[in-house]
Amino acid sequence: MSHETTKAGYVPAVVMGLGGFIATFDVTAVSLVLSDIGARFEVDLAGSVWVMNGYSLALTIMLITAGVLADRYGHRRSVVLGAALFGLASVACAYAPVYAVLVGGRVLQGVGGSFIVCGGLALVGRLYTEKAERVRAFALIGTIQGSALVVGPGLGGLIASALGWEWIFLVNVPVCAVIIAGCLTARDQPGERKDKPLDVLGLATFSAFLFVATWLLLYGPVIGSTRLSAPLVGAVLVALFAAFVLVERRVRYPAVDLGLFRVRGVVGLALVPLCLAVGYWSLMVYLPLFLESSLGLGLATTSYLMLFFTVPLFAVPYLVTGVATRARQSTFFGGGLAVVAAGCLLIAVGAQLRTLAVVIAGMTIAGIGAATVQNQVTGALIASAPPERAGSIAAVMTILRQGGFAVGSALLVNATNGYPTLFAICVLVTGVGALSTFLLIRSDETRGVTSAVGTG
Repeated sequence: MSHETTKAGYVPAVVMGLGGFIATFDVTAVSLVLSDIGARFEVDLAGSVWVMNGYSLALTIMLITAGVLADRYGHRRSVVLGAALFGLASVACAYAPVYAVLVGGRVLQGVGGSFIVCGGLALVGRLYTEKAERVRAFALIGTIQGSALVVGPGLGGLIASALGWEWIFLVNVPVCAVIIAGCLTARDQPGERKDKPLDVLGLATFSAFLFVATWLLLYGPVIGSTRLSAPLVGAVLVALFAAFVLVERRVRYPAVDLGLFRVRGVVGLALVPLCLAVGYWSLMVYLPLFLESSLGLGLATTSYLMLFFTVPLFAVPYLVTGVATRARQSTFFGGGLAVVAAGCLLIAVGAQLRTLAVVIAGMTIAGIGAATVQNQVTGALIASAPPERAGSIAAVMTILRQGGFAVGSALLVNATNGYPTLFAICVLVTGVGALSTFLLIRSDETRGVTSAVGTG
């Protein structure tokens, strides 16, 4: 097989990359026009935040259901359905006559996005079965999706200023059409036998757990004007998760095969997105605040400097495919997290010394480490699962990433008065994660359990 071609071709990887692009673009770009949307519908800033949170809540809550249904009825069908729903919801957002319709459209976008993500990642993971081609496919996905972080804010601002904020939603329509057309050219992946009973109770308990957890992270223990007891909300969370685990252990065909997470290598792989979310992605929120408040930089300068942190997500994934193909999984993923930890350490030192050059060096190194493993771990985790479980594993992977980001952002907010401490926490999380990932995956490699760590 040549380096330029794969058995499945590049179309499925490009399609999934575009799906990730619009999912990311609809966060970065829409956040820029919240004030315009608020003015259009006469909604204050607190109310306009629902344009963001409605999307995030729906996407997160529906992930596990979308993953299970994708496994059951086919991954290609899931992507087509998700892209069609996302496109139609985008039109509803653009032409919403009242604010409630706009928020409803954003909720439907989140639902569609969950089917695109789970079905698309599973489809790519199953189409590219050999390690070398899987590595290149997920590198291509990372490059396309990473470009949304680099060009998304600028492109969104340009579209909104030239055509109006409505076009931030309307540009999704042709992209969704391309996703559908490209997906239909891919070899279909049959789902599970449909005569197996659907684990409705498992899906319900876990979706309820995700809803309560996401609401708590977004708003705290508050519903409307009523503030609930934090211990009570915590008890509800624990009870819902315990109920989910109990259901999954008792049903014959569980929504999530918890037995897979008894494999050390799988646990090691699962730590990667979690540690990246806390130790790298959370800094997307706090680095701009640090650059502006502590170093006294302006908004424009801060925006340019953040490119040192984000451009590697676009530039690096395809450059490291050779290393990803040849290296042991333990070395590759443990080493990637270690590079992120080294970058965070430089950021912490630069923050303590108030030296911008050191901070920039740390931002660049952390970005390179994150870009190296960010998408490859998705392919490795999907390869570790039985083919009929690929969609649910993709859902769990995405939940770990989003949940880690939300938890990290919430925990680090208390350290914003001492930025060196905040960055040191990121060093600790990614450093411990690097060592744990290396040891857990290496133990399986040593014992010859190669299939459990997705070596293909």
